[in-house]
Amino acid sequence: MTGDLVDGGKPGEYANLRRVLARLAMPFHLIPGNHDARDPLREAFADHAYLPTSGFLQYAIEDRPLRLIALDTLVPGKAHGALCAERLDWLEARLGESDRPTLLFMHHPPFACGIGAMDDLRLTEGGERLAELVRGHGNVERVLCGHVHRPIHVRWAGTMASLAPSTAHQV
Repeated sequence: MTGDLVDGGKPGEYANLRRVLARLAMPFHLIPGNHDARDPLREAFADHAYLPTSGFLQYAIEDRPLRLIALDTLVPGKAHGALCAERLDWLEARLGESDRPTLLFMHHPPFACGIGAMDDLRLTEGGERLAELVRGHGNVERVLCGHVHRPIHVRWAGTMASLAPSTAHQV
């Protein structure tokens, strides 16, 4: 799930989310969006072993037919996203570990989508280096994002990138 899991990042919201998601008969993986908060999310889903116990909520899932890499673009208190050097170094190391087909998940898109107000709130830091990393690893099959609340598909950095629509409202 590509972020904005709740509206205000409060523990009670994550408790409600957990109750809703418990009904799913399939595995799911979570990343934060700009409406989320790392610690309450981490605490509510502490039994999800893939979530790091501290720091950024980034992880790789290796036991699926496709390798899943989740990136944390959250900037607390802001609507735009960022990938600092630490997060991008982590990604570079993960991409270097395997040439398996890989999907990258992140909340904020690293490219403009053509909706002015949302373009101002995309990934504002780290996009160029992210594009270089993706271009340099032909096994990245797709970059999947949320945030914009519209279904949009583009060629980006030598692969496909998709924005997911919202389950709540469309922009």
